[in-house]
Amino acid sequence: MHRLMKLVAGLVGCMLAAPALFLGFYDVRNFRPYLPAIRTIYADMDEGDRNPPNNVQDFVLKVDGRIVGSLDARDLLSELGPRMNMGSWHYHSTMWRFLLPLHFTQKERVAFYCHYLKYESGSGLNEASGFYFHKPSDQLTTDELAAIVAIGRAPMRNSPFRHPERLQYAKQRVLSQYAAAQ
Repeated sequence: MHRLMKLVAGLVGCMLAAPALFLGFYDVRNFRPYLPAIRTIYADMDEGDRNPPNNVQDFVLKVDGRIVGSLDARDLLSELGPRMNMGSWHYHSTMWRFLLPLHFTQKERVAFYCHYLKYESGSGLNEASGFYFHKPSDQLTTDELAAIVAIGRAPMRNSPFRHPERLQYAKQRVLSQYAAAQ
């Protein structure tokens, strides 16, 4: 019985160590070569997105905190990665999602989220703030932040100029998520 327990413990140890080893191998071989380019993107982004104010960080983490890493990985891989088939893209996107938190702080990952947030005329939460509300992101109200996040989820569908009624509905959903996270 004692030998069986040792065998089971060894198997469990191997099962737990294998994914960590695989992730470490992927990190060194497939992710780290892109780190200088990712750091350059971070350094070159709009100052308002690179250093999101506390109100923006708090809001983003409460309404999209679970998917920030997924979006960052997807957008960075789309910008930097080579062309690949859909299956490979999903695989690499998943791996990048696991690795981004190992190399970047939560604030930096929120900055990538802000940088890649789409709106009708481009991307960037700080630019969207100026485009829609004529002020920097640190001066946005909760209602205005909700509108920009809602637009970012579907820029043409939730356009305040083309479909204001859809934007109101989408904004209310975002505000509900924010209230539930309080």
